[in-house]
Amino acid sequence: MSDKKKLQLQNPVMLEQNSILTVEKFVYDNPEEQNAFIQDLLFDSPDVLPINELNEEYGPLIPLGKNIETDTGIIDNLFISPNGNITIVETKVRKKTAPQIFDFRYELQDWKIDKLNQISETFQNKNIFNLLNISDKEQIKDISIKISENLLNRRFLLLIVSEKMNPLVERIFDKFPSIKNPSHLGLVRLNIFKNSESGKFIIIPSTAYHPATVESNEKVTYKEAVVEIKADLDNAVRNFNTDEEKFFEKLKKRVDISIANFCKLIATDAEKIGCIIEWKETSLILKLAVPKKKNKTITLFMIQIYGECVQGNYEEQFAKYKLPEDMHKKISNDLIFNMGFKKGKLPLEHLKPNYDKFLSEIEKIKEGVNNA
Repeated sequence: MSDKKKLQLQNPVMLEQNSILTVEKFVYDNPEEQNAFIQDLLFDSPDVLPINELNEEYGPLIPLGKNIETDTGIIDNLFISPNGNITIVETKVRKKTAPQIFDFRYELQDWKIDKLNQISETFQNKNIFNLLNISDKEQIKDISIKISENLLNRRFLLLIVSEKMNPLVERIFDKFPSIKNPSHLGLVRLNIFKNSESGKFIIIPSTAYHPATVESNEKVTYKEAVVEIKADLDNAVRNFNTDEEKFFEKLKKRVDISIANFCKLIATDAEKIGCIIEWKETSLILKLAVPKKKNKTITLFMIQIYGECVQGNYEEQFAKYKLPEDMHKKISNDLIFNMGFKKGKLPLEHLKPNYDKFLSEIEKIKEGVNNA
């Protein structure tokens, strides 16, 4: 699918004393490093989260702690407001897994204010009242009651923060109003750019928000909701025409239907990030246009009806179009060797766990080819 006639977000322009400073998209190759970066960023600079655009009752955000181990899992970031409202943050970076943030509501329901005080002393070297700048006994009593009520009644702001939202998270967000829930839910996408010379960052947040729905003491089983949403996700693809469906019909005869649906998702997502797909009855071929070579393309992968993803001949193609040699070597290492391809082939079922990385690497290839 061509990128022509589409408006796309471009890098912002930074002006300093009438000079233009170049800024580029900032992202770590390693998802764990990116996760840690965002957690540190939110803890040190909570104002990057536009809390007033989400729910001003939960701001300003005062960091309590980060990377907090609990029986349910690790809370990435935990905040409190001066009026005792609590915000739980889960940072998801390129992971197509169901968020565990909903389960933390039941973990925190069993907490007492002493637990929050312990976290505050561990991460901020202050008790929670000093952190909130409260010393009056009546104020301490009032805020203690408010915090305890919020914990007991599971009233929180749940924030999923990432530099790229995945379809599963978006589907959960869409489903949220129909689920009984005394908490609020928000999504924040952080578009992060950096000037390499000065080290200065530009961060452009995008937000979405759902208020609390029906307050209920009934414990909602989010695992059941996620199973339903995952089933919906199998259908989160574009409509395919008759000729294109011929490929999938042949594929379904040879692999499980979930793999065939996964292949449809690959085709949909690949087109979204600018790949061109050549359709054949026995294969679909993912290609990238070479901007400086009119009507020329590079074959990235071919998916066969036997359920295998096969790499293209990068060395030959890059040499043909005089693209940098180190680029095809990086592709061979990052996208082939590290993804587990053997002799240039990988079963689709083995691609699933690393699908986010797969798409991310294709985006990097596209950017490299465009800038070459």
